[in-house]
Amino acid sequence: MIDVGSMQHAVSASGTGTKTGAADVARFLGSLETMAPGLLSATDLHDLRVAFMTAYTGEVRQSGLYDPAAQAVAGAWYRLELEVAVLKSDPSAKSRILRLLNLEVTP
Repeated sequence: MIDVGSMQHAVSASGTGTKTGAADVARFLGSLETMAPGLLSATDLHDLRVAFMTAYTGEVRQSGLYDPAAQAVAGAWYRLELEVAVLKSDPSAKSRILRLLNLEVTP
């Protein structure tokens, strides 16, 4: 199951892109790990993220809306927001938050 409850549309009624969808992308990619912690290996997660982003950026680049630097920054912030929300029910989110902040986990 993928958490799409808080996603917003970044597509017009005619089907063309209107935004980069950074929040939606970050939430989708974060959900791969947070919806079933430990179910996918680190390699599986990496491969899924790479495959998704390759397909996604190819489509968004055609619209002229894609800014890789802005996407990376927005993605990091939205992923952090997701992990903080997940932390309430999943203590393993703590290590993912620390990793996102480039901090080491201390025992």
